[in-house]
Amino acid sequence: MALVAILLVAAWGCVAICRRSRRAFVKTSDLLNDARWTNFLAAICFIGTLGWTGSLLVHNDLSSATMGFMLSFGMLLFLHGLIFHPLAAAGSAAMLALAGLFHMSPWPELAALPGKMILAAPCLMALLAIALHWRRHKQMASTRQRAREGYLGHGLRSDMPPVGDETSAILRPVWPGQLAYQLRQLRGRAVSIGERPEQKAQQDEVESFVHYDLLTGLPHRLAFQDQFDLILSSPGFHAALLYIDLDGFRLINDLRGNGIGNKILSAMAGRLAQACLDPLMTVSRLGSDEFAVVLPGYDARSATIFARHLQDRLKAPILVAQQRIVMTASIGVALAPEHGLQGDKLLARAGIALAAAKARGKGQLCLFAPDMEQRLHERAMIEARLRLVLESQDGFFVFYQPIMAFGREEPVAREALVRWFHREAGWIPPSRFIEIAEQSGLIAALSDLVISKACKDATNWTDGACLAINISASLLGRGYLPDRIARALLESRLPAARLELEITETALLDDNERVLEELRTIQKMGVSIALDDFGTGYSSLSHLRAFPFQKIKIDGSFVRDAALNPNCAAIVHAIADLGKRLGVATVAEGVETLEQLEFVRSQGCQQVQGNFYSVPLPSEEDLPRIRALSNYDVSRGTLAASDRPDDFEPWHESSSRP
Repeated sequence: MALVAILLVAAWGCVAICRRSRRAFVKTSDLLNDARWTNFLAAICFIGTLGWTGSLLVHNDLSSATMGFMLSFGMLLFLHGLIFHPLAAAGSAAMLALAGLFHMSPWPELAALPGKMILAAPCLMALLAIALHWRRHKQMASTRQRAREGYLGHGLRSDMPPVGDETSAILRPVWPGQLAYQLRQLRGRAVSIGERPEQKAQQDEVESFVHYDLLTGLPHRLAFQDQFDLILSSPGFHAALLYIDLDGFRLINDLRGNGIGNKILSAMAGRLAQACLDPLMTVSRLGSDEFAVVLPGYDARSATIFARHLQDRLKAPILVAQQRIVMTASIGVALAPEHGLQGDKLLARAGIALAAAKARGKGQLCLFAPDMEQRLHERAMIEARLRLVLESQDGFFVFYQPIMAFGREEPVAREALVRWFHREAGWIPPSRFIEIAEQSGLIAALSDLVISKACKDATNWTDGACLAINISASLLGRGYLPDRIARALLESRLPAARLELEITETALLDDNERVLEELRTIQKMGVSIALDDFGTGYSSLSHLRAFPFQKIKIDGSFVRDAALNPNCAAIVHAIADLGKRLGVATVAEGVETLEQLEFVRSQGCQQVQGNFYSVPLPSEEDLPRIRALSNYDVSRGTLAASDRPDDFEPWHESSSRP
């Protein structure tokens, strides 16, 4: 009841003031010249100040004891202002009360005097600064941005330039409106701070754009880094940072379009948010298919367990456009403070761990280790060298391994395999640079070199063997391959019937129509299409139904392990029988011993490839140049043992093919 009475008295006073002024709006300066209203409005403003101060403190979830202290402190400051600065306090209070009334500001009204800060209750700026300091921990805005634009507690300075009757300025994103009034007979000015209704919708949109990813609704990289730096600044803080990448997403996005890719990203972001419901956890989208999760208080063991949990949630099938898609995630983990106390450094090291995880295969998890930085440096060096060599085209060679058919002495085909000799590093195994070429976007230039050189070499073969070239899945579905193949055949004059292109199943994800259409276009030229490494990866029979392959190649790992592993033997038998029933030739890769040769023959394979017949060899044209560059042993098809690097890998491994 008391509050109602106070409000009625305040309303009566305001009406009387309005009548006296005979204007639709009251000018603050007129009131300051009328001493009869000064004390009345000061009291009303004091009561209102206690009201909004209490509301502000409750809104910021402070304890009862803290709120009581701050309100009591505010009353003492008010009395201090009335005693020592009666005119300033009363006049400012009156002016500020009307400013708040007519401008409907939901936030405190402030008055500034040279060297002092006076609120409607004098010097409550201190209270407001404390409350807003508490509030800032709930904001995603950059602390550096706050410093530049002026924190509210420090942004209202006594040295503000003179203003007119009313002006507006942007103080900071959370407090965008600033209204200032010039006072008569007083050297100070009042400022009403709040969000104007017409600005609020625009400001909310700006806030969302600045700090949040519009597709997923998660904080983006810049907001995440600012928040992460703030978290790390807490004394004694320790946490785990998870750097997450969706395996194969870029290929799916390229082959199936951004619409499908965006739906997948939204679904993955939703799963991450659902898995990280702890309010202390932070989830962010760093860019494209990369996400980050901060786990406060987690050590290496608990972070690994949680990361495995995330991987299990993310790999659940997604139904997009009536198609079932399964995604896996690779995760790199870095710990604070063990691996650093700066947000950008921790993020970089988590990224290094992620790269190591992806190198192991899909759906892998890796914890950062100091030696990973050295390997990353070596990887960057290889990429730099690769770019230089592709520009000069000096150092790459194409070797050929024969594919034999049972009952024939001459090869039915030869597979082209790229080799790289660097004048400083020597022979670099393909397993070390093919993946880097794919990830760095250099695979197209490398494929151009191989296709052009191999087609020209094949025209010199007197036995009429076909040329087999392995095509990277990243090149399919982009409109690149048909024109490149047609140009190579035209330039080399190699008959299209003598060319075979080998593709892996990863290029046929969900029967992508663009890839299938490209393969049909190439097949119409007369070029044969072979399905490579069948038995690994997806091994879906729907791929054989979707496209009429002329050849199926059985992965060499099954052939090598068939003697000791009955499951591998059964897989070889099943694929060979399937090819026979489909009328498609089957090739057993990785045959190195007589025992393996007899086994694949007994299972019904028509063709074989491997070191049992021959290691990959260079063309006759390149052989003199290779001998001049290195100690190359023609009889063994490789380097002499004394010239091999420490990490030398045999060239016949399946991972060495482009």
